[in-house]
Amino acid sequence: MFDGEERGVKKMAFPLVLRDSQITLEDVERLALPLAEVARERTACREFRWVGVDDGETIGGLPESWQAAVAAVAATGEPRTVADGDESLLLLPVGGGAPVAVALLGGVATRQWSPAALREEVKALALHLNAFREYYADPLTGLANSLLLKRQLQALPASVAPRGVLALLELYPPSRDAERGWGYVQKGARYLASLFGATTSLFHLSSGIFALLWEESALSDAQQMATLLLNRLRREGFVKAHIGLRQLGGGPEPELLLNEAWQALAVARKRGPFGLAVHEPEGAVAAFPPLSRNEQRKVAAWWRGKEHFALVLVRQDQEAASNHFTKRVRAVLGDEVPYLLLNQREALVFLDDAGNDQAMKWVRRFRKSMAQSAGATFSMGIALYPCLAFTKARIPVNCRKALRHAEFFGPGSQALFDAVSCNISGDVYYNGGDITRAVREYRLGLALDPANVNLLNSLGVAYMQLRRPRPAMQCFESALRHEAGNFMALFNLGFLHLHREESAEALDCFERALASNDHHFDLLLQLGRLYCRHKRFTEAAKLLGRCVTDGNLEGRRNGDRAAAWRLLGEAHAGLGENKKAILAFQKVLSFTHRDAQALSMLGELYAREKEGDEIALSLCQEAVTLDGGQSEHWRRLAWVQWAQGDADNAIASLRQCLQRDRRNSAALFWLARIYREQGRLKEAHRLYEKVLRLQPNHAEAKSALAQVQP
Repeated sequence: MFDGEERGVKKMAFPLVLRDSQITLEDVERLALPLAEVARERTACREFRWVGVDDGETIGGLPESWQAAVAAVAATGEPRTVADGDESLLLLPVGGGAPVAVALLGGVATRQWSPAALREEVKALALHLNAFREYYADPLTGLANSLLLKRQLQALPASVAPRGVLALLELYPPSRDAERGWGYVQKGARYLASLFGATTSLFHLSSGIFALLWEESALSDAQQMATLLLNRLRREGFVKAHIGLRQLGGGPEPELLLNEAWQALAVARKRGPFGLAVHEPEGAVAAFPPLSRNEQRKVAAWWRGKEHFALVLVRQDQEAASNHFTKRVRAVLGDEVPYLLLNQREALVFLDDAGNDQAMKWVRRFRKSMAQSAGATFSMGIALYPCLAFTKARIPVNCRKALRHAEFFGPGSQALFDAVSCNISGDVYYNGGDITRAVREYRLGLALDPANVNLLNSLGVAYMQLRRPRPAMQCFESALRHEAGNFMALFNLGFLHLHREESAEALDCFERALASNDHHFDLLLQLGRLYCRHKRFTEAAKLLGRCVTDGNLEGRRNGDRAAAWRLLGEAHAGLGENKKAILAFQKVLSFTHRDAQALSMLGELYAREKEGDEIALSLCQEAVTLDGGQSEHWRRLAWVQWAQGDADNAIASLRQCLQRDRRNSAALFWLARIYREQGRLKEAHRLYEKVLRLQPNHAEAKSALAQVQP
């Protein structure tokens, strides 16, 4: 009969959340939309909002009479009314006896609200909140589910103009059994929750498919955020991640939005292990569109038999309100220079036998002639032939890339197609998720300028996204040969070494990068992580302290602070500063209450500081429930159990720890100590010997071994 102790079987709690838990502020934030609908239906209020009882900044922004009422409701748990002109404001506690929030129902018709009637509203709100928590929650991750996503999509303003972005993120578990697969998905959910906190609506739809709603983001901003997210997921050890983006707006049904985001996700899967794609509507224009067949035939007649020429793509920077641009171009160029009007804003000009100098002279003359166009400016992209191995038919596309290059200098600028143009066009493809095409652009740029450090860095990062570490390393090393202190090359090379588990080399790269730039959040975070790993806790605490306090660091985002606080807590604990460590881990849990590592370390610290045996044990037990695959979570649980005199359960937890990491010397030592206390000297002797094989200089194990000789 199976008794749960079969050899090699890991003792795990059932991973789905099937029981009620205490209402949290996160629940109220997540369910604000359906709660508002209930409040409006029951009280006919015009406005529904809530404030967290500990959110002093939000409470301080309310009218003074409201602030006092909110404080009273938070302190007593009793509802109140406040006169608001000819109407009333209802203040209802949310979260039971000790409220986590106060709901503010504004614009309620004035009438006598008896204490019994107010309590009835509180009861109704609590009943609906509990029902919504179950109905709209994903039991595997604790996040909102697809039903709430659909409801939020339906509630979006029916605006014709694009506004906001829906992202589908795939973290499909690379596992053959449900336990490991579910654990992988839960790990992803915890990381996403800690990264985004309450700043982004986050959902788990099923099977490692997450949805994020960036309701106020432009598409270009969402592409950058998605690229950063993919980079972070790769650095956190996720094997694959894909993101499909669909711009909101235009009023489509939720099913259509999700279907089109899903189509973009399917494209992203084909773009490598960390792919990104944007849904392209019918008739969407490519980033650098080639000429049409008809246009190509016309311009081919210009260059037929020509060995040298230049093309200039002229574009009016302002939107065309009339045919003024085309009339001016005809008047200025006449019959002297071949040109083709592509649309009301663009013209392609052919300069026979022109090199760089001749093309630039022509551009200056043309700009001077067009100066009479009041209120209009013109940008120009210039491309020469011959250029590398480009065919003549590709030169107009090079003009487009040069024109994108010119945009960086502002309206009325021009740029010649060169290595920088390729870097910019590569970035366009990279940010759009087409990493393979980005690689081609970067390599073209390096063919034009082999010593371009920016291009070498860009190509290296693209190779990292494609999980091609060897060519990526060659790129960064080449960049450092040209510029020994280049920050980005050192930073990225450090991550490569970290990925290859070459800790000393990574540390060297990061420290050299720090000498070049000590204001980069991600560098301070990663270097702090390495210092903790090498037990250099004083240096770690100094860097990580800046991560959580210095709002001017480059790349610092609210979602990253949870990781910084977690590592800072680890550094303080390593220094024996347990009170500071406790505060740091509590701060982590203010970002996400499902952070297993913070729960585990906080539980151990509570036990060491005598802050409460029950809460210490419950925190450590919750950590192994959330992430039982981490050996250290089991080791800390065992220590707490042992400290509370529960040797049998401590032994069971240590065995769980050692099943996951047979080389955990701390767990081996504690297990040997417990065996010794129980008089099981032979088993203790064997474990002490194993500790010394792993750590020959372990003084305590040497001393103990001498005392348990069989």
